Amino acid sequence: MRQIAALLIAASLVAASQERTVSWDSLAAGYAGKTITVRDGAGKQWKGRVESVTGSGIVLIGRKGTQSVARASVKEIEYLRQKSPKWQLIGLAAGAGAGTAAIAFAEVYQRNETSNPKLRGGAIGLAIGAASLGFFAGRAADRERIVVRVGP
Repeated sequence: MRQIAALLIAASLVAASQERTVSWDSLAAGYAGKTITVRDGAGKQWKGRVESVTGSGIVLIGRKGTQSVARASVKEIEYLRQKSPKWQLIGLAAGAGAGTAAIAFAEVYQRNETSNPKLRGGAIGLAIGAASLGFFAGRAADRERIVVRVGP
């Protein structure tokens, strides 16, 4: 079980990254509605959902409200893209398998050693937690980090 957990955590930390360069004119069509992070040359960044891309800049809706980033400041855009559900399903199956084993162990132990009904509930909770952990670790592994350098 520890090896499965280590595998899932390692898979979630290894994020595929893709870099490319695009012109300013192609930003309007491809990024409207996406949640992105915009960086300038000095390292300052803005994060939010793209409301619009105009000739003068990008308008983002984020936690701090509506923010406008001037075109001259935009050097790089980053966003996450969900690739496929492959690792989500593998993680879910591994977590569910580990949880099923925990439930089986609890049933045998309860039958032979104790009649504590809390043991079964704890095992079911562990099974649900293991399946959830596997799913979300797999989901993180299925994400691809896209970095777009903005050209003239």
